[in-house]
This record gives sequence, C-alpha cells and structure tokens, in this order.
Amino acid sequence: MRISKYVVMAVMAYCILVCSLLAFGSQKPLGVEKTLEGLSNELNLNWESPNNSRVFQDTHLPEVFAVITSSDSSERALKLNVRINCVNENETDTVRQKEYTLIVRPNKKKRVNVADFKHDKFGVYEAEVCLAENKRVLIEKKVRWAYLPSMPTEHRWERLGVNIHVLRDHNIDELKELGINWCRVDWHWALLAPSNLENIAWDILEPQVKLARKYNIKLLVCLNTSSVPRWARQSSMPSPYFNVKKFEEFAFKILDKYAQDVAAVQLYNEPDWGIAEQLGQKNLKLSKRQGHDWRTFLSKWINQISVQLRKRYPGILIVGPGFPGDASNPGGWKRLLEPPYNIGKSLDAFSWHNYPAPRNAPPDSGSGSISDMGKFLNWARPKVAGKQIWITEQGYNTVDNHIVPFNDSKRWGPLWPMGVSEEEQGNYLVRLFLLEWQAGLDKTFLFHLAWDDPRSEERRVGKECRSRWSPFH
Repeated sequence: MRISKYVVMAVMAYCILVCSLLAFGSQKPLGVEKTLEGLSNELNLNWESPNNSRVFQDTHLPEVFAVITSSDSSERALKLNVRINCVNENETDTVRQKEYTLIVRPNKKKRVNVADFKHDKFGVYEAEVCLAENKRVLIEKKVRWAYLPSMPTEHRWERLGVNIHVLRDHNIDELKELGINWCRVDWHWALLAPSNLENIAWDILEPQVKLARKYNIKLLVCLNTSSVPRWARQSSMPSPYFNVKKFEEFAFKILDKYAQDVAAVQLYNEPDWGIAEQLGQKNLKLSKRQGHDWRTFLSKWINQISVQLRKRYPGILIVGPGFPGDASNPGGWKRLLEPPYNIGKSLDAFSWHNYPAPRNAPPDSGSGSISDMGKFLNWARPKVAGKQIWITEQGYNTVDNHIVPFNDSKRWGPLWPMGVSEEEQGNYLVRLFLLEWQAGLDKTFLFHLAWDDPRSEERRVGKECRSRWSPFH
C-alpha cells in the first residue's frame, strides 16, 4: 500500500468537523485498534470492523466487534460488560451500558458488536469493555470509532488540500484515494519565463492544467516571485525586489489562458525569506536607508495587484503571501496585517505556514500549538475584514532523528528533534486538522504529496525521508 493507513485517516477526519463534533481530551489515536495486547488465562480480546477496518462509520448502526478467542481446552462462561461514551466538545455522555453472557468454545471466535445500538449523535464514541469470569476481571480494554453522516461517493473535502510542486499523472490515484481535490502547485516565474514573456514554457503548464481539468482538481497556483528572472528585476533595487509592472504582465499572460482552470492564486511564497533573508541584515538596513523597506514594497504590491487580478478574473480567489513561521512567533510579518500595510483587507484569504517547534511536538504542545493558533486567529480575524485564513503549508516530518543531517541538535536548535514515526504522523495529523477546524481555520494544505520516482524533484530534495507526507518532502 503506497500511503500509510494513518495518513488516510487524517484526510477522512474532516468528516467529523462537518458536524462540529470535536473529540479528544487526550492524545490517543482515533480509531479501531487493530491489534491489542491483553492475553489473560488463555483468552484474547481484539477488535474488528468491516470494510477494511474503517473507523469512520457512515451508518447510524455501526459495527465494531469485540472478538474473544480462547486456547483453553474446555468451554468458558464469560461476562462482557460494555460502557459506551459519546465524546464531543466539552462533554462526555454515557449513551449505553450493557452486559453480555458468552460461551466461548476452544479455538473458536466469539464476536460481539459493541456498537450495536442506534447512534443519535455525530461524533466520536469510546467503548470501555471488561471481560470477566466468575466476577473476576480478566481483560479491560478501550476502543474508539466515529459516526458521521453518509456522503456521496465522489464528495471531496473542501477544507483540506495538499501541496504538489508539479501535478503529474501518478498523483491522480492518490488524490482520488484520499478524496482531495485542492492542490497547491508552484508556477515559478524564473522557470516559466526565464528570458522574456514571448517564450513562456507552456509545455510545463499544459499537462498540469489538462489533468486538473479532466479530474476536477482545484488548483491553488503559487505564482512564485521568490525566483525572479533577470529581465524582470528592479534595477534600482536589490535583486530580491522585482519590477511590479513586469510581474503584472507575466501574471496576466498566464491567467488569460488558464483563468477557467485556476481556482485561486497565491501571491509570493514566504516573502520574509525570499526578500528579507536573501538580502541579509546588512543589506536590509542599507535597503531601508535607500527607501526600500521590504514590508512597504510587499504590501503596496499585494494591495495593487489584488485589485487588478480581482477586476480581471472575478472567479479566482486571491491568496497570500504564505509567510513561514508558526502562530506563536509570527515575527515581523504579523505587522503586515496592521496599519499602514493592511494586506489582509486586499486578499480573499490570508495565508501562512505553520510547522511545530520542535518538529515532533504534538498539535497541542510546543511552539505553534493549537492554543497559539487559536489566539492568533482571534487576533487576526478583525484584521482580515471577514476574509478567510488559510494555512498553505504544514505537516510532520518522518525522517530518522539519528541520521545526518537530522542528528545535529545544535544545528536545528529549537526545531530538534526533527522527525516522528509514521504512526505518530498519522495520529498527529488527525488531531491537528480537527483542532484547527474547530478553532476556525478555513483551509489547510498538507506539505506535501511526493512521488517515489528517484528522478523527481520531490525525491531529490529530501531523499532521506521515508514518507511522502512531510514538511521536508
């Protein structure tokens, strides 16, 4: 199987949010536990669920089976006590208590559907089961599942997307499996128009657009100005700055052809890296003395180009600018939502990139936690004048913390340890998405969906990483 079942769980977790029923007061994984320890007196109790162990049940009469097996040589008379709670936001309701009398024969399975009752509430259910013999407790276990309403087979979740640098044929099956139809792709200015506007590399764009059109994929196109072609640089300013008029001509030429195929456009990508860090502190100060403050330049450009794009392409959402960092430490870019810059009022969706620090921190701890995000969202809402707030990059890295270069704690500082296991990754993503959406985030893009082809750009960037779902590829 090409994609971990835990990651598929992360994508499907959106369903619970639709009903606004967030669970989890602890860091347990959500789902039917496939294999549990618990051998006691030749007895074993495991869990089964139909349809390849789906943990998200779309019927109000789900099936989650407790399976008891015995290796004893004789029959055993047992009692199975079941208590089921519906665990939703700020409440835990006991919805069912029942005792089953069981005769378990040697080397035979006894299956009991602990979810055998009408589920009236959407959300997460937890069963506490106790297997006893002659009033003596033998095994105690817990299991969770989620009940959600039926959805059309082809339904794609609107609040979840993935990053794919270049959309290719082999991504389509994965997108269909995950039920995702929002993709963020990179259309680099310097790559598409390296010499002039008369020689656009349409051969790079056309295959992607045809795929998106054929499979109804919504494209968030990052018109990336972090790579500026030489012919478009602003001669009177340091190199990270660009000629605004020439970018406008580039954007219009691209979007005039593909306006019907592009759902949203992101302006810039991580500008405080693309401009501020490329300049360096010395040049930043020099640039500012020359009247070229990067925040002024960026905000003026975004406010102007947003008006032009919206007027010319009313069906395309304007998103930006994809600042790096986390919600607890937004740094200098946070000022761009305030006067005199006010970029949030020009955009349809303000976006930033939120990665945890350290990189293995669960969603509700560490720097950039869901608590930090909730505070940031409450602060930012008035600044964006009712517009949306998106995260266009986030994820958990699955590199081995002991391999080079990820074993260097001094190098990575507060980001280290850098990686989690794939199981942790899946569990954290489930919890992260649910918590974010409950906090009011409008859309999330996971970084990123890579392909196993060793020749691809994604694999070259991060060949050390085993998982294709990762901030480091």
